[in-house]
Amino acid sequence: MKKIILLTILAAVFFTAHAFASEFGDVDIHGFISQGYLQTDKINFLAETKDGTFQFNELALNFATILSPGLRVGMQLFAYDLGDRGNDELTVEWCYADYQWKEWLGFRVGSMKTPHGLYNEIRDMDMLRPTIFLPMGVYSEVIRDELQSNRGMAAYGLVSLGGLGRLSYLMQLGQMTVDKDKGFARAAELLAERNFELQGFTINADTKDIHSGYTSNGVLKWYTFIDGLMLGITGFNNNNMDTTIRTNGSLNNIPFEYQFQSHITEWWGMVASGQYEWYDLVLTYEYFRSDMKTTTRDSETYVVPIFGVDGKNEKSPLMAWYINLSYRFSAFVECAYTYTEYYENINDRDGTSYKESGLDDYLAWAKSSVFSTRFDINDNWILKLEYTYTDGQLYFNPAENDKLSRYWSMYGIKVTYTF
Repeated sequence: MKKIILLTILAAVFFTAHAFASEFGDVDIHGFISQGYLQTDKINFLAETKDGTFQFNELALNFATILSPGLRVGMQLFAYDLGDRGNDELTVEWCYADYQWKEWLGFRVGSMKTPHGLYNEIRDMDMLRPTIFLPMGVYSEVIRDELQSNRGMAAYGLVSLGGLGRLSYLMQLGQMTVDKDKGFARAAELLAERNFELQGFTINADTKDIHSGYTSNGVLKWYTFIDGLMLGITGFNNNNMDTTIRTNGSLNNIPFEYQFQSHITEWWGMVASGQYEWYDLVLTYEYFRSDMKTTTRDSETYVVPIFGVDGKNEKSPLMAWYINLSYRFSAFVECAYTYTEYYENINDRDGTSYKESGLDDYLAWAKSSVFSTRFDINDNWILKLEYTYTDGQLYFNPAENDKLSRYWSMYGIKVTYTF
């Protein structure tokens, strides 16, 4: 009921703002509302998708105005729902002041979108791409909340390179927004449940506390001397993220409780990007590498510490890449194909460590082919259709699935109204 009320109120606000936007003077008001449907054939993916689900929607309303020459302020209200993620909780997604002194130097302070690859800062803007989902190895839906914004400050600019083109840059320093009931904390819970249950344990995990240190982010984009070719690199570094997780479950029908602390001493990531536009054809490639160094310790034990995590040090060298080809056939229709690969451990792409533990090797990867079609009904309405075929179960969530399947498919429909 709360979701229905929220959607109704915000939908009314959207259409009212659209109808009377001209009366707000120098304040620009824009927004969008989308509703989707997801269906999978063999597993549940992020929601109860085997039976089909409408728990897939987004909505936003943003305001911006120029206070003086070079000084701009703005904010965006945002809510989304994807299974048990988001749950239509209304948040201030970004809110900052932007002062552009020169073309080559500007400053921002406040809560800002996090630069990550080509699309993270605009991932909510459905009208800017033909696909429903971004490639999930690079743009995770599980930790979407943490990747969305940072609170801090940034410097940016655009520099002319003469005959070599132009170079844009951004340097950002701030603190990642974390919540013990969202994103990263939820991902840590699912990882604990997944790892224990794959070994035969029945458990529930709950994050008791989470804290993030400072995060630094950087962007370089080179708009080359070759017409339509852009090359870029983005990176982030986060130190000192602490998570306390308590688990309870059973082993041979004997109940237990167990609590441990996960301390991330270093977490960095890098995305190398390339994009070429030629008339109505766009070719995009991105390569993502991330490494996380984690120390896990017992913080409180209610039974014999059978899991052996105390003092355990781990490295998580993730790797993902994708290539996307899109073509606009007319003002009405655009089609795209995306192929992506995502590996939990770049040093174990064939899942040898899983096989040695008596588990299925395809838990180590996810390889997907995605076919997308976008219909621009008019200036405000967009309809998207998408089919995804995946080899692998790196996205596997034991809480949502009672059995595995190496090969599975997903169908998606999404309608978006924007103004």
